Amino acid sequence: MNGNPLVSVIIPAYNCEAFIERALHSVLRQTWQNVECIVVDDGSRDRTADVVVGFGDRVRYVRQDNAGASAARNRGISLATGDYIAFLDADDSWVPSKLALQVRVFQEHPKIALVYTRCRFLREGQIDAHEGLAVTDYDAGEVDLFTDFRQVFENPYLATSTVMVDAAVVRSVGGFDPSLVTAEDLDFYFNCCWGRRYACIRRQLVYKEEVEGSLGGGPRTYADNLFVIDRFCQRYPDFVLQYQDALSKQKVYIYTRWINFLLYHGLGAEARKVLLASEGLPIEGRTKMKLKSYGCHWWARLKGRLLPMKMQHQASVSQA
Repeated sequence: MNGNPLVSVIIPAYNCEAFIERALHSVLRQTWQNVECIVVDDGSRDRTADVVVGFGDRVRYVRQDNAGASAARNRGISLATGDYIAFLDADDSWVPSKLALQVRVFQEHPKIALVYTRCRFLREGQIDAHEGLAVTDYDAGEVDLFTDFRQVFENPYLATSTVMVDAAVVRSVGGFDPSLVTAEDLDFYFNCCWGRRYACIRRQLVYKEEVEGSLGGGPRTYADNLFVIDRFCQRYPDFVLQYQDALSKQKVYIYTRWINFLLYHGLGAEARKVLLASEGLPIEGRTKMKLKSYGCHWWARLKGRLLPMKMQHQASVSQA
């Protein structure tokens, strides 16, 4: 690896004219200057293209028919020429030293596959007020090195905008799975980190607007998270033997969140289906949840928490 490796930054974009300029400025203001920035427009119908093209040859703009964020990232991966690949969502932004600090970890710790950072969650509109925050270095104790897969499996919600990956690893795992509606990021992290070393910089180097709700992406995400875990277990049987306790703990966490989400929004029948699907797992308060499911619809209706019909379908256990 040369002393000044190229970093490819990939930004999937869809109808994001209101905020992609901020994301692009955060890339171009990086202290690590050996960067290529690739924006893959996933069929936007607004002025996203005009905003991106306005940056000139500093940003490579590519357009495709709408196929989802995973397909857009994969298109960017196919075009990337860098030694490392960093992903940035169009509504997020970076501290100016983010890429430099991640490259430093890669260079100081050979054979690392992936480096992620902490992120700062802010309410909508707060990001601009904090863009001057200076993080120029880290102490050695602020970098956690992992050789055990348990860390990423038990804490897989890394935020894609925090992640930088060795380009050879990205291509070896085939990028992101475009068939997944959500949880494609977990699937990607698992594949990149299994059997490899990875690291975390315990510094908040990414600005992310705070989104309330479930694990990330809407009610469908619970079923998709479980699907990703089950498929990973099928691919790597050794994982099941080695991490049985972690597997049970993670499934309990997801099922519990899913059931409570359904109860909160008055979907009692669906909550009972999820409870049935989770039989055999040590879910705390199972009986109480089942009793609550018979009256939760009326309470949710009174509180105005019923979901639209489309979202009710996404929350269904039939998606699992």
